[in-house]
Amino acid sequence: MLEIYFYLKDFVDLRQKCKIDLSLIPSNKLADECDQILQHHNDDTSIFLGYLDPGWMLDSKDEGRIRRVIRKMILN
Repeated sequence: MLEIYFYLKDFVDLRQKCKIDLSLIPSNKLADECDQILQHHNDDTSIFLGYLDPGWMLDSKDEGRIRRVIRKMILN
């Protein structure tokens, strides 16, 4: 039980350190929010993506739009 507590505490701490929390955005608006991040934030903005449920999917266009944000924030 203590292991679960430490895992969840680390997860919450990481979430609080990030400037943008995308885990709160509904999946039907996630790609639009990612486009806004690309336009308005610089490369050192920290983003919390949260977790994805098993089987969670977007259409290929939306996946590509989200992938651009991940690449910009991680690779730059």
